[in-house]
Amino acid sequence: MRLVLILLTVMLFRVSATESLAQETRINLKMENSTVKEVLKNIESRSDFTFYYNDNVIDTDKRVSVNVENTSISDILATILPDCSFKVVNRNIIITEKQQAVSAAVGQQSEKTVSGIVLDENGEPVIGANVVVKGTAVGTVTDVDGRFSLKVPEGAILTISYIGYIEQELKVGTSSTLNVTLREDTQALDEVVVVAYGTQKKMNLTGSVEVVGSKELENRPVTSASALLQGQVAGMTFSTPSGGNTPGSNMTLQIRGQAALSGSTPPLVVIDGIPSDMAAFNALNPNDIESVSVLKDAAATAVYGARAPYGVLVVNTKMGKKNEKPVISYSGNYGVVTPVRVPSMVDSYTFALVRNQAALNSRQAVLFTDDRIDLILDNINNPGKYTDYELNPVVSGKWEDGAAYNNDFIDVWLRSSFRHQHDLSVRGGGEKSSYFVSAAYVYQPGNLNFVEDTDNYRRFNINGNVTVDVADWLKMTYRARYSNEITKEPTTEYNAGRSRLYSYAYGCWPVFPVYNPDGSLTGYSRTAVAVNGGERKNDQHRLDNILAFDFSLAKGLTAHVDGTWRMNFQDYQALQKPVYGSMPSGDTYLIDGTESRLDKQMALNQYWTVQAYAAYEKEFSGHTFRLQVGGQAEENNYRLLSGYGKELFIWDLPAITIAQGDRSVSDTMIGRQLVSLVVLTIITRIAICLS
Repeated sequence: MRLVLILLTVMLFRVSATESLAQETRINLKMENSTVKEVLKNIESRSDFTFYYNDNVIDTDKRVSVNVENTSISDILATILPDCSFKVVNRNIIITEKQQAVSAAVGQQSEKTVSGIVLDENGEPVIGANVVVKGTAVGTVTDVDGRFSLKVPEGAILTISYIGYIEQELKVGTSSTLNVTLREDTQALDEVVVVAYGTQKKMNLTGSVEVVGSKELENRPVTSASALLQGQVAGMTFSTPSGGNTPGSNMTLQIRGQAALSGSTPPLVVIDGIPSDMAAFNALNPNDIESVSVLKDAAATAVYGARAPYGVLVVNTKMGKKNEKPVISYSGNYGVVTPVRVPSMVDSYTFALVRNQAALNSRQAVLFTDDRIDLILDNINNPGKYTDYELNPVVSGKWEDGAAYNNDFIDVWLRSSFRHQHDLSVRGGGEKSSYFVSAAYVYQPGNLNFVEDTDNYRRFNINGNVTVDVADWLKMTYRARYSNEITKEPTTEYNAGRSRLYSYAYGCWPVFPVYNPDGSLTGYSRTAVAVNGGERKNDQHRLDNILAFDFSLAKGLTAHVDGTWRMNFQDYQALQKPVYGSMPSGDTYLIDGTESRLDKQMALNQYWTVQAYAAYEKEFSGHTFRLQVGGQAEENNYRLLSGYGKELFIWDLPAITIAQGDRSVSDTMIGRQLVSLVVLTIITRIAICLS
């Protein structure tokens, strides 16, 4: 009896200590318009706590905004879930409804109090099991002894559930005491997960592996694979790329956070068993992805060695199914992309006063005369009163120097754009074969005005695979993937690209016009440079061919061999054209920073790899033993030819040979080979008893 009292005292102390820890643990958190579920996942990634709740009781899809610093987890939970109670058990935070909400839900029905205990098949208490009145939000969770107590209506049906166990339903009868035994959900434990070389059952995993399956991935209107994972994996962080919604840009993702002092820390990507990178991952058609296994810790990623210090994404693409009639699927979506959270710009009158004051503070002459300021103010108060010639008078033989417009160049330069995406696939199979073929197209224009023809991203994907049972002991699989990505952007002056136009949208003086009185594009607002300055074009082709054989050699003994040939080809060029501004006299002048120049790069990367591994697996007395031995050999050859030429004889002809000015060409070659050996031993469900 003394031992029981000591253990009970220790358990109560642990509950009290962990509740205090939830109040003492403080974090910084900033999330806007996020679901409660996303906020809870973020808190889990920043602390040692894990949340348990019932989706039927807690509205985890509710949108909330949190912006706190050095705030306790308890206070954050009280803010986002004011109608809930929280209980901390061994660093597990159990979320339930407050008692007043439970009473309100029961209403005026005849009530009775039922209590009971929830145990597993071994007779151990299940802590934090959900006990809910079916069809309502009335419920509670079990305590550290697996016990619960709840007021329920007469004849109610209780639903008892817990992660990893089969849900049970019990009807409340005349008895006020219920004893429940939950059985393990062996189907979930037997789920096959693609990890490293081959597959494993969830029950056999010792490393941290999270799987995002087809149900979580389907019907998401995204254009890139990175966006497909956003909000699906606890602890995975995403960062907006430079330039915001630049066409073709993708969010950067990190599995272990920023794990290096400088530079990015992307995970290794393995697509259908072949090592790749994030560029190849984002070149995939998102609708072709069947599942993604996220390998987080050192135990899960050790098999890949030094190539995977920041985690691994194991991607499995869709395949056909045997004995399935042809299924044709089409999906398409249109989206409106609109700039948000843009700065509010001052009007021309305020701008002129501030610029004059800045000049006086630095003991310089003012930039705007009183007459010009009066014209600016009168034009603001009476729009349409003045003609373009009056608002843009000739000063020293030039336009624009005396301009008095009132333009907001954020509105002038930025616009809404319409993207669209289309996907068509066919899948099916016979008794001994299956196939899957798909094609997809994505078009994503930018948000800059005037330059849609030279500010966009296009991607075309073709994917196909076939599986054939050559014999009872041999299966052959062939996969082929092709993608073509074309990204365009304006060159602008000094070959500065799209970012130059954003800087003018944010920094152009509001007094300047968009067009001169003669209808020509202006030089100060850089509209002339954007439209006529040339374009950058990056054309990338990726082709993968994978041939694999799977052998069933004996009972429990299997082998796998595959060979891959991958080709990546890039054709990049930046064509700059001289841009001329217009003068009132009809003469023209060369706008600074524009010239006739062509930069080119042509790169070819070829990759070969052969992988082979064999595995022996045996189950005995409820235990599992698995031994896997394999090896890989790969070779990578990269060639880059680049050069530039100035003063092109014909501006619109992109050929360095016609350059009359400076010319330069360089050639780069890189080769790499790798041979590796893998040995895996897995032993599970072995219990060691000490007496």
